[in-house]
Amino acid sequence: MSALFLTTKAVLSGGIIVAVSELAKRNNTAASIVHSFWPALTAGVALTVALYFVTMRLLKVTDVNL
Repeated sequence: MSALFLTTKAVLSGGIIVAVSELAKRNNTAASIVHSFWPALTAGVALTVALYFVTMRLLKVTDVNL
């Protein structure tokens, strides 16, 4: 892995930690929901499935065969 990738990953992870910490100072309930990442994981999976079906539909409409 490149140093740029690892640095970017570290900065993003640090940003998430800071954001959740600041949110926890204001609203513990919201922070616990965000911090658990289950809603984010569920939303990500649902979005991936939805985009897959949209892509397959558009390929069918445009008569593209894979």
